[in-house]
Amino acid sequence: MYSEDLQGVVPSRANPSDSLTAVNNYIQNWIKQQAVLQKAEANLPPHQLDVSQKLENYRRSLIVHQYKTALIRQNLDTIVSDAQIQEYYEEHKDNFKLRDNIIRILYVKLPRNAPNQRQLRGYMQSDDPDDRRKLKEFCERYAVNHYLDDNSWLFFNDLLKEIPIETYHQENYLRNHRYVVEEDSLFSYHIMIKGFRIKESISPLSFERDRIHDMIVNQRKMDLIRDMEKAVVTEAYEKNLVKRFDRSSD
Repeated sequence: MYSEDLQGVVPSRANPSDSLTAVNNYIQNWIKQQAVLQKAEANLPPHQLDVSQKLENYRRSLIVHQYKTALIRQNLDTIVSDAQIQEYYEEHKDNFKLRDNIIRILYVKLPRNAPNQRQLRGYMQSDDPDDRRKLKEFCERYAVNHYLDDNSWLFFNDLLKEIPIETYHQENYLRNHRYVVEEDSLFSYHIMIKGFRIKESISPLSFERDRIHDMIVNQRKMDLIRDMEKAVVTEAYEKNLVKRFDRSSD
């Protein structure tokens, strides 16, 4: 190892102690690599020592990968409209079956001695904008934790991690409960179930929107690569850069 090999190993603003540690670590790693390399070269058969073809294959793959990456970065359209997402969802509904139960909820966690819990229930069961405002103010004042976005879907299992609900049949529980209050030694948990979907049913579009967006973009990416490869092969034949030889039968 030469001194020039150590250039860039030590950050420019490092103190002397850190610099020495970085240099020593680098040297020890280099010694270890060289020792293992020499041992490998001394013990491997000749055909395993010749890695030139593997290196060439790797070089080719790396160059092609970098070209595809640049092509995608420059040409891929990542904008997906709501109409395109809706169309994809309608055409592939059978691919969006739920693997778990999902719910839409309002959720408030309170100290057990929190006041006005009857009023809280009224706020949570109401869709009146004024009651929603009062619900938010109540949570800001008393709640230990709360979730008020009842337009978004959540996995029921994720809720069960937060709330001491005991159920041995989730589907029956969801069908038979709307407003739930659970308690432990410290807290009371208020849950207003605004909607649910049972596993194996069709997942709602709003729950799948981001995934469909990514699927459409990924399909565009594959189409872009496929069209590029097809065009490049056609161009190669037209310019006689490659030739096809038909093997005649004996």
